Amino acid sequence: MKFIKLFLVLVFTALFLPVNSFAAPTPKASQKPIEVNSFEMFWPIVAGKVQGDSLYNLKMFKENIRGFLIFSNLRKAEYNTVLSQKRLLEFEKLVLVNKDYDNAKLTLDTYKQTLKLITEQLQKSKEEGQDVTRVSQNTLAIFEKEYALLQSIFTKVDETQKESIVEVIKSLTSIPSSL
Repeated sequence: MKFIKLFLVLVFTALFLPVNSFAAPTPKASQKPIEVNSFEMFWPIVAGKVQGDSLYNLKMFKENIRGFLIFSNLRKAEYNTVLSQKRLLEFEKLVLVNKDYDNAKLTLDTYKQTLKLITEQLQKSKEEGQDVTRVSQNTLAIFEKEYALLQSIFTKVDETQKESIVEVIKSLTSIPSSL
């Protein structure tokens, strides 16, 4: 009887334990990055319209209006974290699928600006006396995923694109972990 109870507890634990409850180790520069599936990593966010598409400006207008209507710096940081994921997925699509390197560079520049906004908004929230712990932890977890995706993209692009990816990786890794 004890064996059956132990078996049921183990099965129950295996089925209902959150899959991502353990943090993935941060890849080191000397390690070969693991293969990353951005669809699974960032689901339900997908690239959708990308820079150069006919309705991309409408998409950006909608995102800017939404961001304008958010008044809390903490909420803006959360929103911009979602936007950073979108920009990175757009970059991936542009550079790996469309091979549109000019628009990929523009998207990567927008991504870097979004990273800067996130850190500024979190700092302002801290200065205002808000508790930023939860948002900072979520943001840093997303940055780790973005870092893994950037390393994966780096291994798949030709030499002309690697320098801009290295710049973005430096920007991403320079963000203080004390957000």
